[in-house]
Amino acid sequence: MCQAEGELSDKDKREELDAVIRQARLLVLKSLNLPTSTLDTDPQIKNLDPPFSTQIKAQTKQLLIEEEVRRRK
Repeated sequence: MCQAEGELSDKDKREELDAVIRQARLLVLKSLNLPTSTLDTDPQIKNLDPPFSTQIKAQTKQLLIEEEVRRRK
């Protein structure tokens, strides 16, 4: 927990994480065949199952795992 707080406090690491989250959001929107300019308040987003935020979290996790695997090789 302390390490996570430290990473979120570090400006560079926070920017990297924000970029990964933005990328995950775009990938989820593309997988749903929605324009990347779609707002989170759009009715198509609000009625998703699983919820849009859950899909973004899962995609973010997958991107972070892939990035870590690439780093370790």
